[in-house]
Parts: sequence; C-alpha cells; structure tokens
Amino acid sequence: MRKPIILIALLIAIAGSTAAFSRPDAKADQILAQMHEKSRKLSTIQASIVQVKRFSQIPAKQVNSGILYFKHEGPNKDKVRITYRSSGEVTQDLLIDGDKIILYQPKIKQAIITSRAKQAEQNPEYDFLSAPYSSVPGLKRRYTVTYLRDEPVGAFSTSVIQLTPVAASSSFTNVTFWVDQASWLPVQYKVDERTGDATTLTLSDIKRNNEVPGDAFSLNLPKGTKIIYR
Repeated sequence: MRKPIILIALLIAIAGSTAAFSRPDAKADQILAQMHEKSRKLSTIQASIVQVKRFSQIPAKQVNSGILYFKHEGPNKDKVRITYRSSGEVTQDLLIDGDKIILYQPKIKQAIITSRAKQAEQNPEYDFLSAPYSSVPGLKRRYTVTYLRDEPVGAFSTSVIQLTPVAASSSFTNVTFWVDQASWLPVQYKVDERTGDATTLTLSDIKRNNEVPGDAFSLNLPKGTKIIYR
C-alpha cells in the first residue's frame, strides 16, 4: 500500500476532526477552530489535484494529476475517490467508501483492498484517520501543531500549519496543511516521511457543496483483476 496516497486522501476526509492538539499555539488554535467550524458545513468536494512525490535518494520526482471527489455522509461513512490519468489513460484509481479502501492499478491489473481500521492497526500513528468528523482520543498527547506562516498557493491566500508526531517511531516527521483563509479548508497538503521522501498534494478548481456525478464513487473492477487483501 502506498501510504502517502492513502494518508492524503484520508486527510481530506478528516479536515474537520482536528479540534484539539498538544502544546497549543494561539494562531494555530484559531486556524483549527475555523477549519472545524467550516468543515461542519461541508458536504461535498470536487477538485483537480496534482500529487508530487520527491525522492531523497535520487534527484527525481513523480508527478500525478487527476480529479478528486469527496462526500460526507456521516461518521465513518465518508467517501473519497481519486482518479489519476496520464495521456487520457487511468493510471491509478483510489476509492474510500466508509471503512473500505480499494486501490486499483489498471496497468498491472491489480487491486489492493483494505480498510481504514486495518491501516490504523498496521500504522498506529495514523489511528486518527479511522475517525473522521468525530472526536479523536489521544491526538492531544501524540501531536504538536504549529502555525508556520502565511503564503499564497496559486490564487489562494493561505495560513500554513504543521502537525508533528510526538512519537519518534512515527513513519512521518510532519504533515503540513495550507489552509485557505477564505474557506478555512486545506488546499494543499505535504507529508514528510522519515525516509526523507516527501509527497505534496495541491487542489485547484475546487467546488464545494455541489452535486457530484452519480457514478463518482462506483469502482467496478474489470474481470481478471488480481485482488490482494491487506
């Protein structure tokens, strides 16, 4: 399982669950309070996305672009769909439907099926990902949150906040949010892994609380697809 892809998709779904963290920073607390309040009114998101993965061991980066759909249907019932394309062809398709996660890779005709609960169990530092739009026990003991700066991201004026795991055993060192000062919702995310690799996801052409296509959350695996359960 490619952790950054799963992590970032789920971060979108938990934008409203970040109400309390350890070692409060006054400016960060204000931003988190705005995020929490605005996310309560969020039902859907449709956006173009660009994901950039930078590798620490080699001077290279991997860029994927596509479209994202998100729908909030209640605690533990959120849906996320991210479809990446290259030259018109789907290169990767990720569906999160409630607790279920499917990562489909057409090129190798393979689908990985897992769950939020299993991902949290296998990666304890991500346990908050299984509780979107609800209280998150233990967060205030496990993360610090810091306001870094204000800066533009495309057409957005944003405030930048950073989450840092307290535990040295965490597989990532930081998760950074760029929060739009108009909507108070994240428009860019960055995950810094302990390996030195980093993944950044940037949203554009964002539409909130609009109807999404009826088939946005239907992922029908072709016959002959190899299924791997994790």
